[in-house]
Amino acid sequence: MSAKIFSTVDVEIPILSNSGLKLKPVTLEDSTAYYHFIKKNQEYLMEWIDSINYSFTEEHAKKEISKVLLQKGRGTEMKYLLWKFSDVIGFLKFRINPEVDAGFATFSYVLGRSNTSQELFLSTCRKSIGLFFRSGPIDCLSVEVTAGNTNASVIPKKLGLKYIGKSIASQELHGKKVDKDIYIISRRGWVQRYGLEV
Repeated sequence: MSAKIFSTVDVEIPILSNSGLKLKPVTLEDSTAYYHFIKKNQEYLMEWIDSINYSFTEEHAKKEISKVLLQKGRGTEMKYLLWKFSDVIGFLKFRINPEVDAGFATFSYVLGRSNTSQELFLSTCRKSIGLFFRSGPIDCLSVEVTAGNTNASVIPKKLGLKYIGKSIASQELHGKKVDKDIYIISRRGWVQRYGLEV
């Protein structure tokens, strides 16, 4: 599998005219802006993301993005940064495991502490998922939310994904094993709900 799998989704995704928002595939040149996003939201992000801690540096940001780009080249991961004018305020990521099922993707997302409404972020997630179902390589999509993260669990519920249960002690979070809530939707289910609009 190669980067060609992402060729139809490796694009900027329009959000809302005059909102200052844009969703763009991450590049190495975004390292500094991504680092500032992490540091600005560090306390909040540390609660839910194992790789974020007080020692996170700009070099860590570069290495993280380099790893994402490597996986993108292999056709297994696509990450977008959500910008508001010149600042990163969140990110979205799609992961594909071809060894399990090349048509199955896991979708994750983070919105930092900003004045962007949840409804607007929900629209951003919907547009990106719609693009992947319409033009991308996936037939089914799951969202895995750390149990107890009520803010994050709102997204799959409002998008119409089906809750299928917990993955017990499947996530490492700062030295502890925690559960994840699993939500899922098929391409057919998405099209029935939203059509093929982006």
